[in-house]
Amino acid sequence: LIINIKSDLLSKENRKKVVKLVRKNQQTNQVWASDITYIKTINGFCYLSLITNMHSRKIVRYDLIDSLELKGCVS
Repeated sequence: LIINIKSDLLSKENRKKVVKLVRKNQQTNQVWASDITYIKTINGFCYLSLITNMHSRKIVRYDLIDSLELKGCVS
């Protein structure tokens, strides 16, 4: 099950309910969250992608890449 809690389809109140429900009922390796951000460097931009275990809040996987091609954490 994939839930995009930033979706415009969910109201702010419903987003909070979804997050609370997920955190309350989760177990290890049951719910993961992902994020990507860019970092400006001398040579341009690089992109940091992270996958986090929502139960332990530890980073399960990360990758720092120089393009937004499908690779890194996913492969």
